[in-house]
Amino acid sequence: MARNYRREYDLAKKRGEVGTGSTGDNAKRKAARRKLEKGGLVKKNDGKDVDHKNRNPKDNSSGNLRAQPKGVNRSFSRVGQKKSKHYLPIGASNPPTQDKYNKGGSVSKVNEAGNYTKPGMRKSIFNSVKAGSKGGKPGQWSARKAQMVAKQYKARGGGYK
Repeated sequence: MARNYRREYDLAKKRGEVGTGSTGDNAKRKAARRKLEKGGLVKKNDGKDVDHKNRNPKDNSSGNLRAQPKGVNRSFSRVGQKKSKHYLPIGASNPPTQDKYNKGGSVSKVNEAGNYTKPGMRKSIFNSVKAGSKGGKPGQWSARKAQMVAKQYKARGGGYK
């Protein structure tokens, strides 16, 4: 069976991996660079980046732009941040996460039916496996990590009703 490239592209677009307006953001970043070049704060090949203080590339107000060395501007960690079109403002806390299985940040219903004999132990195993990088990115859930949780849970004496 041949690959359906159109379907793959549509699915990637739905997940937000392509065609999500990043070209508009890039145009605004370039406009911000030109604005600071005109003001004499940066020059071509000077090793500086134009930084948006509130992390919104579409906000090119004078108070939001600053010139920083590339090493400083590109050194903050983006690991663990929610993927979105724009990063959160500095000092803002992350909003409660909403994934497709846990709508509205409600309490997990994984043991609602009471299937586990030791739900507390399973929860701690789940958290440690999910935070690890084996079987996927840290903090990301996968089928492989589900297998690892089940195996460790059984090995430590956990059972199912």
